[in-house]
Amino acid sequence: MERRDIPRLTNRVRIWRTYFFFDLVARTTKRFDSLFSDEGGDEEGSDDGDRQGNQGTSIANHFGWLYILRNLDTRKLLDITGEKSVMNLNIIFVFNWMSMEKDVQAEEVRRQRQQQMMNRTR
Repeated sequence: MERRDIPRLTNRVRIWRTYFFFDLVARTTKRFDSLFSDEGGDEEGSDDGDRQGNQGTSIANHFGWLYILRNLDTRKLLDITGEKSVMNLNIIFVFNWMSMEKDVQAEEVRRQRQQQMMNRTR
């Protein structure tokens, strides 16, 4: 291999890395669609989605998964994984945990609404 072929090879590697990164982001976004979508996966809506900002977008829609991450109990995650820092956590594990937390919150809201409806009919 000649010396002049090295930059061309390096550019190919850079292009491949860039493609791999964006492909990984696309696959992760698709896999965790309920975290990244505007609807948030909650069919009945949520209290967070009811609070409107200046432009009429909800806080949850505006900030997406960052809003969920704000409410995560990071001590639980660190205890479960044994890691010392949030920055060392596996992102797929964190997204799975966030999805579970979101589903648990949606189920709790659904049960509360169901209980309220039962109390009204009595």
